[in-house]
Amino acid sequence: MSKTNLSLRSLETRVGEEVGVSPWVEIPQERIDLFAKATEDYQWIHVDPQKAKDSPFGGTIAHGFLTLSMLPKLSESTFEFSDRRMGVNYGLNKVRFTAPVPAGAKIRGRFVLAKYEKIDGNGVQTTWSATIEREGVFHAPSLYGDPYPITKRLIEEGRNHLIGQSIQVGAPVRILQGMRDPDVPWLHVLELVDLIAGNDVELTLVKDAEHRMSEPHDLRRLERAVAALIETAQVSLGKSDASPSR
Repeated sequence: MSKTNLSLRSLETRVGEEVGVSPWVEIPQERIDLFAKATEDYQWIHVDPQKAKDSPFGGTIAHGFLTLSMLPKLSESTFEFSDRRMGVNYGLNKVRFTAPVPAGAKIRGRFVLAKYEKIDGNGVQTTWSATIEREGVFHAPSLYGDPYPITKRLIEEGRNHLIGQSIQVGAPVRILQGMRDPDVPWLHVLELVDLIAGNDVELTLVKDAEHRMSEPHDLRRLERAVAALIETAQVSLGKSDASPSR
């Protein structure tokens, strides 16, 4: 993949656009080990392949800061500015590590121009929204924050843990569901209730509530539900602790 040839001045009209996507870059175990040596971060999840096999990741993963440190490499392999004499990294506004990068995986960068500002001395200051993708991962957009990473492993684990039979909870269940929730249709919750074993199961459908249920009246409803559960638990404990008189 060849670089995108640009001029800094041409960026002024491209705020909000995805300006470039980098080539894929592999992150082998050797690179992870070198980063561990340079930073003296030898946590076993990064440098001990044998022990890491038993971790939730199934193997070693790159340091989050190693992934972050690849941004200069990814950006320099994406852009070529014809009128730039020098560039200085001003810093970072927000960083999130939303998914692991296993040893041997490939990553690439996607760059959206977030802000363009002229500064003294015939210079410009650009702010980029950079997303580092891992090959084999789809980042689904989310209305509630950072994109949600969906991996092949997540899909396989979900397939192996499908809910299709009775769910044993062993405790009272209270479900409050907003009927305007765009992510979890309330009809799905009816199916879930039908699968929960036991009789002490209550479902409250709130007609005007959305996914977060964060309105003041929704929060009060949640507080009442939790308080009632606590009271029920306390009564049950009182009964179990009482000893028969002789």
